Amino acid sequence: MINIIVVFLIILNLFSIFMLSKMLKGTETQFKVVSIIALIIVNFVIVNIIYSISQIGISDEVATKSKPMILFTAFPINLIAMASPIAVQIRKARLSEIEKDKFVKNIIICIIIDIILLCIECAYIKNIQFGIEEMGRRINGKT
Repeated sequence: MINIIVVFLIILNLFSIFMLSKMLKGTETQFKVVSIIALIIVNFVIVNIIYSISQIGISDEVATKSKPMILFTAFPINLIAMASPIAVQIRKARLSEIEKDKFVKNIIICIIIDIILLCIECAYIKNIQFGIEEMGRRINGKT
């Protein structure tokens, strides 16, 4: 079952990167690659920060063991939900479809929405870790 989940997550990660590529359609290849790499790096840093905040109050064992799976799941979801709208705005600005003022306004709106989503995600990840911790206590008989 774990193998199926890992394969699904790999596909989801690849799909999220492919989706970013589609969002930047029409831009030069070099610009597209640089933009995708920048969005991936920023997303990776943000996901790690959110995870670090969410693990406050969680046992080290649970935090360490759950980190890879949670990060590997949160990364593509954040890329799809948060980086894709920003990529669309970057494409529109690059292709001169929108003016600079409108671009800045749209990016600010995207960032505000992203911050709200990140707060929800942080609480969600913390809840997952609490659930894992509670299951561990029940299995070990430390109710």
